[in-house]
Amino acid sequence: MGVCLQRTYVAAFCLLIAGCRRFSEPASEFDCSDQTRAGQLLSGFWQVEEGRWRWTAREFWIALRPPDGADLSGATVNLQIFVPDAQIAKLGPMTLTAFVNGRQFGSKTFTAGGSYEYSEEVPKDALATSLLPLRFVFDKAAAPWTTDGRELAAVVTRVGLSLDR
Repeated sequence: MGVCLQRTYVAAFCLLIAGCRRFSEPASEFDCSDQTRAGQLLSGFWQVEEGRWRWTAREFWIALRPPDGADLSGATVNLQIFVPDAQIAKLGPMTLTAFVNGRQFGSKTFTAGGSYEYSEEVPKDALATSLLPLRFVFDKAAAPWTTDGRELAAVVTRVGLSLDR
């Protein structure tokens, strides 16, 4: 995806924030079930289930506010992910790849179902911004069913961007 389209996503997100009274400033970290932060889940996320988590599509976007000083010290993106055993049984190993500004910066393969923390260092040069759009892509996902029209990859419960120490 081109930088121009990424900037369009950021501009649209900023307009959304400006019109939302309950949302004062983008967060660096939040639970995916937090409805006041739903605007930071730019695309590829389904509705909250059981009040605590969301399925993702094969490709999903998140916008996070870099913590103060991240452009100097660096930062790490963290996702709390659950890959159901049934997904691995059906699809085989699944690889999640992260991108910023159209550039790949991390990848991890999940070979078994379970809970994981996906952590990757974000390039410092990408952190000199007030809002960082991050793109994540699984190499595969379950196709929509006739009874459930959603493409399903994995469950994400929490997202965050933290300072490197």
